[in-house]
Amino acid sequence: TVVGVLISLIGLIAVVVKPMLNLNASITRLTTLLDNVTRELQMITDKNAKGHDRIWHKLTEQDGVLGLHEHRLTVLEEHQKDSVYKEDT
Repeated sequence: TVVGVLISLIGLIAVVVKPMLNLNASITRLTTLLDNVTRELQMITDKNAKGHDRIWHKLTEQDGVLGLHEHRLTVLEEHQKDSVYKEDT
């Protein structure tokens, strides 16, 4: 009977320990994967922020150029109005 009890205890321990070891290995793998995903997400976020900074810089440049063109068009239109007015008088 002692041998039977010992075999039962060893069987019980094996039944409990094996899933626990598998679970521990799975948790370790998932932790590693999550760390990698977090690192890659941070790299993507940093790259995205740099891209947005470049876009905003370019838009600011384009706003300046557009302002200059608007000013030039306004001057040309005023000049054209003055020319037409002088011809009519």
